[in-house]
Amino acid sequence: MERHSTQIALFYQTAFVSSSNAIRTALLENFPELDPQIIIYPIPQDAPAEIPRLEAKLGNLFVQFSNLRADIVLDADELTTDIEQRFFATVLKLGVAVSRIGYISRRKFTQDEVFIINNLALNSGDRTTSLPFADLLEASWRVNKRTNLDGIICNNLSTITLMNDRMSLLLERDVNNNPNESPLSLKSIAELTSVVESFKSEAAKDLGLIN
Repeated sequence: MERHSTQIALFYQTAFVSSSNAIRTALLENFPELDPQIIIYPIPQDAPAEIPRLEAKLGNLFVQFSNLRADIVLDADELTTDIEQRFFATVLKLGVAVSRIGYISRRKFTQDEVFIINNLALNSGDRTTSLPFADLLEASWRVNKRTNLDGIICNNLSTITLMNDRMSLLLERDVNNNPNESPLSLKSIAELTSVVESFKSEAAKDLGLIN
């Protein structure tokens, strides 16, 4: 098995309307090591809120902020509780509440590891499908499930995509709450940590591995 990465996306309840410098200040309070790596894009204040305003990359760590969401991506074995909570503290420092969380787990497998793929159960309603590698040569496979985690209605997406460059497979599991059915308004590190831990366990199920 090749690289295993994790992404956490935090969606704000309302758009952040202050300057990109405010994001930079909040980020540096919690990730001072990112100082030389921070890029602030010269975007007009009235530009669409979804356009990234700031990002930074250090080694395998990548963070990105728009006025609607914040993302962190890191190799799973490096995404410690300390880093997660510093990321949460950065977002909360902006004065926003979090209404939606996406927890995305990605693992890359080679063709030699096809037995892992064949043992991967993707459930869609009452249907379970096991896919041999050959069936994936020209197609992606996507399953959207719904689950309830501690009273939170979640969309639960499993995706398998062929990586043509190296003949490997990318497995992705995305657990995210549906804000229309289970709205959140998270304003503390403890609340964010609790939901992410629940999503983390769910994201590991079909992949057969616990993060």
